[in-house]
Amino acid sequence: MRLLLRVLTVVLTVFLVFTAASGFLYPFLRPDLYPALGHPFTHDPALEGSWGGTTLAGAWAAHAGIAAVIVVPGLMIVGRLRRLTQRAA
Repeated sequence: MRLLLRVLTVVLTVFLVFTAASGFLYPFLRPDLYPALGHPFTHDPALEGSWGGTTLAGAWAAHAGIAAVIVVPGLMIVGRLRRLTQRAA
């Protein structure tokens, strides 16, 4: 039982790290957005149809917000799994 809880904790933690990195580092993970880094608050045609609008700041905020909505409850679950693992000892 303890091994299963540890495996679940590690898998969830890896998923949360990936989600946080992809959400909060969004502009740096998309090479097509590098030109927009110089003007994050102005309209950029590369961002047409993005969730946060046509500015890099808006797209970044949208992706970071979604990542936060996933990561915060996930961290609570990881904490609970850690406590369960310690009790199972």
